[in-house]
Amino acid sequence: LTSSPVAGATVYYPVRGDEVFGVIGKAITGPNGQFSFPFVSEGRVRAHAAADGYRRTVQRLVAPNDRAEIPMMPGGATVRGVTISRLTQKPVGGTKVFASTSGMLLTTLARQDGTFEFADLPAGEYRLYALRGGVRSEDTRFKLGDQEVKEGLEIVVADELFVSGRVERAGSGEPIPGVRVWY
Repeated sequence: LTSSPVAGATVYYPVRGDEVFGVIGKAITGPNGQFSFPFVSEGRVRAHAAADGYRRTVQRLVAPNDRAEIPMMPGGATVRGVTISRLTQKPVGGTKVFASTSGMLLTTLARQDGTFEFADLPAGEYRLYALRGGVRSEDTRFKLGDQEVKEGLEIVVADELFVSGRVERAGSGEPIPGVRVWY
């Protein structure tokens, strides 16, 4: 709105698609909002910028480019929730939580009490899910308005399970050795 530089913003670069580990590098902007990624491959990329009090911003850039600008808008929405154990129905910490919207994938780790938060989000349609023990939760989908605060979201996550049993021939009950069982 003011065209003033944003110092102290984090610019993540580049992100490819919705890859979980798509971020190759990050830089913190200087006093004049400047940032630099000196070892960049040529071509189109997406940069994400984040700063307290501003909406997270995705900007498509072409590299190399020494005049790239990432316009950031004040404000932003907030999402708060808790990860819940499927087995105990109680909050569980240490779960990786993902928030995905057009061209942006954000992650956070649920605190010990199971709570999580995403702040300074742009308005849009979101998909929220979590990974625990290699098992992905169901998606929670919602729309988020500018500066909206959405609280009380619950994500039910898998628990570590131990499963044992016996594979046997129907009717006779004879064991069948060498059968692969998937969970």
